[in-house]
Amino acid sequence: MTPGSTAALSTAAQYAGASTGVLVATEDGRALYTALGWTLGSPMTAAVSRG
Repeated sequence: MTPGSTAALSTAAQYAGASTGVLVATEDGRALYTALGWTLGSPMTAAVSRG
């Protein structure tokens, strides 16, 4: 996703009434998104069951 499409998606979500967004990123991405104004709500852990 490009920065322009990300902004368009955020704008469309706000227009539709969204007030909260959920973003999952790597540790490297966390610094970027923090700089863009996102805040950490809780850490995310991925789990895979191979069964």
